[in-house]
Amino acid sequence: VDPGTSQIPWIAGGLLGHAETPRETPAFRGLTYLISRGYQRIAVLEHSPGNRPSPLNEQAVEQVLADHQAELDITLHQGNNSVLDRNGRAVMNSILTVPESRPDALLSLDDNLTRGAIFAILEHGLRIPQDIAVLSHANKGSAIMSPVPLTMLENDPSFFAANLLDALEARLAGHN
Repeated sequence: VDPGTSQIPWIAGGLLGHAETPRETPAFRGLTYLISRGYQRIAVLEHSPGNRPSPLNEQAVEQVLADHQAELDITLHQGNNSVLDRNGRAVMNSILTVPESRPDALLSLDDNLTRGAIFAILEHGLRIPQDIAVLSHANKGSAIMSPVPLTMLENDPSFFAANLLDALEARLAGHN
């Protein structure tokens, strides 16, 4: 991922902008972005209540693997969405404990988990983006405090609100 703050707009379907198909997910978009830049060993860090993978994210990974004929190693990891850095740090530490299976990129689908993951990467003596690229989800206008520049998949709340209002107006007008 290029150094510097880059914004990659994320546009999804669904009433509130939430993905309805694997191709509409931030996981699919982020993985496609990283693969297009040559990354092949990608760890995906997601917020997951109950530490179970999101079925839609699992399907997105399967779809990416089916779409790309390259040899890819994509692993899905769960953490809880805590405003504290320790959870993202703990999950990333577990990912980095085996150097020979270390990913060359991290896709963090939760901005709260990103901070802790960055700390863990730096504590392991790795450089971002030279040793491991980081692509993070972020809500528009909600910057992630980071000692390194980040590339972000950006959610735009105004886009979601506009979609919701359009859907509400259509429903009130009797359209489905």
